[in-house]
Amino acid sequence: MPASDTLETGTNRTVVRQFLERHGLVFGSGSAVSGAEPEQLLSDYLAEMEKGLKAPGTGSLKMIPAYISPDKPFLRNQATPVLDAGGTNLRCALITIPGSGPPLSEHYAKREMPALKAPLSSADFFAEIADFVAPVLLEYYRRYQQAPPYLGFCFSYPTQIVITDKGDLDGKLLQWSKEVKVPELVGRHVGRSLLKVLGQKFGREQAPRHICIINDTVATLLAGRAAADDADYTDFVGYILGTGINSCHAEPKEVIAALDERYRAERAIVNVESGNYSRFPQSSFDKEYNALTQDPGAYLQEKASSGRYWGELVCIVLRGAAREGILPADLENLPLQSSAAMNALLQHPGKPGHLGSIKLAAGIPPGFNGTFAAWLDEQGPKVADVNVRERIYFLIEAVLERSALFTAINMAACILRSEGGTSPLNPVCLTVDGSTFYALHRFSLRVRFWLDEILSEERGRKRYYRIKTVENAPLLGAAIAALGFGQG
Repeated sequence: MPASDTLETGTNRTVVRQFLERHGLVFGSGSAVSGAEPEQLLSDYLAEMEKGLKAPGTGSLKMIPAYISPDKPFLRNQATPVLDAGGTNLRCALITIPGSGPPLSEHYAKREMPALKAPLSSADFFAEIADFVAPVLLEYYRRYQQAPPYLGFCFSYPTQIVITDKGDLDGKLLQWSKEVKVPELVGRHVGRSLLKVLGQKFGREQAPRHICIINDTVATLLAGRAAADDADYTDFVGYILGTGINSCHAEPKEVIAALDERYRAERAIVNVESGNYSRFPQSSFDKEYNALTQDPGAYLQEKASSGRYWGELVCIVLRGAAREGILPADLENLPLQSSAAMNALLQHPGKPGHLGSIKLAAGIPPGFNGTFAAWLDEQGPKVADVNVRERIYFLIEAVLERSALFTAINMAACILRSEGGTSPLNPVCLTVDGSTFYALHRFSLRVRFWLDEILSEERGRKRYYRIKTVENAPLLGAAIAALGFGQG
């Protein structure tokens, strides 16, 4: 249907539902996704996990062994320097895990991730990291008068973890995600490169001797284990939903084809690399948006649900609705918005004046003044009309509901692979980190709804779990890995 100022008639929810169904996008609780029920979605996800474990590189889930056991003890009352390279920020701290009580974080610092706005060479990338972590390393030397045995490094990008002959847990970068741009680093060992730069900058007396690289999701799992409460957990799952998406769980070592024979523990945490999952049904809007991104065809789950992409995908849906007369034709030119801006419209659908702090994306065209909600008001009755606002709400909510379903499928697959949680007395600890999971409108409740449905007794797979939040989980998990890996 061509763009028109005359809106398609009918009940708003019905009009929106029919529009989304035409384009293959789920709408509302209990709906199918392009004809695929949750049961089929879960079956596909588990099959892709199995493929990644048995035949690495043949599917969209890499299932990378982290060479860390969730069952291994770690040193307490000993500080260790840590880094966290996340989707948006680079962070560092000096972490101590006491014998009892909460972890101690000192000399914490945060900055924007290097190479996010413009490409960098590998040398410049590591030089920026070395300058950033310098105060933490210098404090460690001042305190102990020696170089730290290990630097814990939580590296939140697709990386093949390797055990080195020198006693490091290093990582070969497979590819960048989240729009970071250091192309010459792909295929190289991140830890070896960073240790070399740190050695040149600080010398043998102050530079870390070894490095322990883990994924942010693995760090989140370990942080959940370290901060365990009074529950007697049978297993642990880590989940990230912030700028990006990922998950991890433990597998018996005999089912991991890619596992180095030097690994001795009975189980190893596996980094699923969930963001790259490709078998969720794609709507026409997903395909349209995917073509606009830096890496078309990759990270399809991440582009459907993560904080980096979700708001922009919503805008593609709104543009499509305007093209077909579901929304006013003016919205065809809506610039891509952040997830925060779209989420604000769900939280305050009838009070756009509350959204003054939600800024529009760069490249604002004439007439877009200040905020998306304010622009809606400026367009007059044809856009400020309650029917238009209600349709916008239903459209945004539909994309959010689908994201919750996809997230629950991913979580359920990890819980089922862990084989824990069969008794309410011994649940699985599902540690979730990332602002998107907690900030999006009623998102965690939507996920729990789907997760309880998928893991229900009626479906023959009842599992008990407890969702846990741990402050600064990536830094804490990196510390636990460094304090445990070096102990043999």
